[in-house]
Amino acid sequence: MTSALKLLLLVHLAFCFLSFTNIVYGEEKLVMSEVNLNGKECKAIESDEMQRRYENKHLLFDNMFIFDIRPLAAAVKGKSIPFVKQTNIDMFRVKYINNVEMWKGKDVYLVGEDTESTKSFCEEMIKKDYGVNDIYYLKGGIDVWNGPIRMPFKEVQCEGLDLHEIKKRMEEGQKVYIIDWRYPDDFYNGGHIPGSINGYGKEGIFGGIEDMLRGYFRFRPIYIKLITDNAIAVFIDDNEWKGLHRCRIEKRASGIMDKMYYLKGGMEKWEGPLEKESWQQPKIVSSQ
Repeated sequence: MTSALKLLLLVHLAFCFLSFTNIVYGEEKLVMSEVNLNGKECKAIESDEMQRRYENKHLLFDNMFIFDIRPLAAAVKGKSIPFVKQTNIDMFRVKYINNVEMWKGKDVYLVGEDTESTKSFCEEMIKKDYGVNDIYYLKGGIDVWNGPIRMPFKEVQCEGLDLHEIKKRMEEGQKVYIIDWRYPDDFYNGGHIPGSINGYGKEGIFGGIEDMLRGYFRFRPIYIKLITDNAIAVFIDDNEWKGLHRCRIEKRASGIMDKMYYLKGGMEKWEGPLEKESWQQPKIVSSQ
């Protein structure tokens, strides 16, 4: 073999090696990108940056799921953020949470008492594959948050609507979500207002953590509609007081102060049409 031919062969082999290296490196970069998308890392976020994202409604509604991981008493009585779900580590251990399609591929944000406890919570979440994207924890805890906060419960007021007022709003083109928080047996078997939604749903009452999670994911899309569309929610229960109380709870939790009402008189005073459906409580299987 001539020297020229040997040189040509060496150049060819070098070119092949470089091409192979680029392909492998490119695949490695792709794999690393996919790992990042699987949310295998806890990321600290500064208050100003989280607030900027929170106030971007498109980003908040489409891509952010925020959870307040402090003890419930502290979250209810102290400083807290609207449109955020109070939770604890037990909520993320129920099987239901792994099957929620709504938050798959989305970002999760955790708000706690301080940096260390929130980071620890995040690290516990990372051990499970929830199908979410990145998990952020608020650096400095709730005390550093300077964005919107919930008003004290005692200051939350709700206005009542009667059947005539509800019909008028519908005729004017407003979407009305009627949310009935009676037990499913009373709602389905006893009769409900046509088109109304039961707070528990046909899944029934599972108790505690399971119900709180199901309620959060069931009503999040509706509450987004209240903010973005010409829509209102009317809460009802056995009597007027219970409907009013539920309205105040949901107003404070969501931060939606002008789109939520209660039904005057409650279901005990309702004289309009009713629909009935046969319903039985599904068998409750332990989700632990």
